[in-house]
Amino acid sequence: MRKFLIFLSAFLILLLGLWGTAVFMLDEARLKQLAVEQIEQRTGRTMTLEGPLDVQFFPRIQLVARDVTLAGPPGYEGPPLFTADAFRMSVAVWPLLRGRVETGALGLEDAEITLHTDRSGRSSLDGLQDAATSASTPESTAPAPNGQRPEFRIESIGLSDVRLVVSDARDGSIQRFLLERFELGEFRFGIPVPFTFRGEIGAPPMLDGIVLTGTVNVPSGEGPIRLSGLELAANSGELKLGLEGSIVIETGEVPSARLDQGRVRVGDQALEVSGRWRGTARPSVRVEVRGEFLDVDALLATLPTSNEAEPENSPSPLLMLRDMDADADVELDRMQLGGLALSDVRADLVARNGVATLDPLAAALDGGAVRAFARLDLNAEPPRLDLRPAFELDSLSTALAPWRLDRFLAGAGSLELELSGRGLSPDSLLASLDGVGNYAFRDGEIRGLDLDGMVDALAARDVAAAVRNGIGGTTPFSEFSGPLAVDKGVIDLSGLTIVTERLGIGGTVRLGLADLSLAGQLRLAGERLQRIPLTLGGTLTAPQLTPDIGGAVRDEAERRVMDFLQRRLEGEDEGSGDGDDDGDGDGAGANGSGG
Repeated sequence: MRKFLIFLSAFLILLLGLWGTAVFMLDEARLKQLAVEQIEQRTGRTMTLEGPLDVQFFPRIQLVARDVTLAGPPGYEGPPLFTADAFRMSVAVWPLLRGRVETGALGLEDAEITLHTDRSGRSSLDGLQDAATSASTPESTAPAPNGQRPEFRIESIGLSDVRLVVSDARDGSIQRFLLERFELGEFRFGIPVPFTFRGEIGAPPMLDGIVLTGTVNVPSGEGPIRLSGLELAANSGELKLGLEGSIVIETGEVPSARLDQGRVRVGDQALEVSGRWRGTARPSVRVEVRGEFLDVDALLATLPTSNEAEPENSPSPLLMLRDMDADADVELDRMQLGGLALSDVRADLVARNGVATLDPLAAALDGGAVRAFARLDLNAEPPRLDLRPAFELDSLSTALAPWRLDRFLAGAGSLELELSGRGLSPDSLLASLDGVGNYAFRDGEIRGLDLDGMVDALAARDVAAAVRNGIGGTTPFSEFSGPLAVDKGVIDLSGLTIVTERLGIGGTVRLGLADLSLAGQLRLAGERLQRIPLTLGGTLTAPQLTPDIGGAVRDEAERRVMDFLQRRLEGEDEGSGDGDDDGDGDGAGANGSGG
């Protein structure tokens, strides 16, 4: 019993001593000093703790610092590396009681990390790697050999509601990312570590609902960082995006990343992608895209209608090209674009300083081939699209079939357009579309109108019969050509020329793209006709023809009056010359007679 009391007394004395040591070591001011010293030793940076420093004992000892700021490197001009509402760090008990902080798990909550480059080229990250390499290691750890990173272990890293800002004062560029949740398992150099990332890109977000999982392996010595087994899912508006593959990251003065064995999912479609990214002052990316099929129309249909009042709030993934340069080489077996079923698609995309150029886009299509040039200026507000397609058509009706316009026109020939529009969504582009072009079709027919069949009735001034004969049937032509203009979704065919077996036709026609509405006037001229005006209305599916016989009579009367006046003027000019010669004699005789 006596030995037990001696043991119990000694144990209580030891426990009281440990408690006294813990009370001293866990004093808030002392802990703040230890934390600041440890961070400065490991990073070479100054940490400021404006808020309280709490200690949590369950389920393990954890330090929770509030209102934390970590400065940039010496001589750097810019925002701090990070500010955080809460910085959490779990610590080992016995080293802490000995005055040394050994970290376990690290965490940031409601923080902003700023990767900034100032005007002199200094980065908020400068010196961190050197400071980490030269930082002291636990006493039990042997020094790392040359070329090797020191022994380093973190139990886990967790980021919650962290905003990542990448900016450069030299060109004013800025990119924003939101990390809703980032989790990294036990980290050591040279060991694959699983991680999970959840968040969004952009403010407002261009990509949201991001879930990225995989493993990261940071080598213990020199060599690239490898991200393997990547699986990414994200949203761009209503569009579902995905990525699988592996990424190799090369660190150095100019960091770079390479995507290998990439497979991108766009909606329900999959494409094979390989590419390389370079982290220059203005990031750049080069990619190669290969695939069997891409339905661009279906993808565009999932994008939200752009807000023309606030175009910068349109969450289109194309807006990423404002802040980075890109080169893309695309080869697709088939593609659906603007209603056209394209095959053997080849396209080269170059984006520089917020201007993306597609030159060329070449493809075969049912009924012919197309070659196009496109330029998208994302710096304009709203963005401006310039498009120059050129079609060579062996079968006009086949090419028009996707829009069901093969019911109205057939033939062969060419069509060239120069169009421009504003915005990024199909709705805004169609509403603002304008431009010019020309067409030259041959050996075809106009379906739904028999203009030749109207000749006899018009010659007989029988309007009712002319209308009956004109509606329905077809009008074969040897030539259908002229200029065109597009204004806010309406095609203007002023100056069209149609040559048929019995007629030469000219006039003006306006066609609404949205509702296929028709408006205008045709003038028919032939062997038995003196340019009969023909008013055109209704729609392509239900055209309305109104021959204007009275107008033709007026035109003819005006023509005859003008011809008569012209002949009189010409006759007076001739008579005036003869009258002078005869007038002298006649005048003399008359005067004489009168005398």
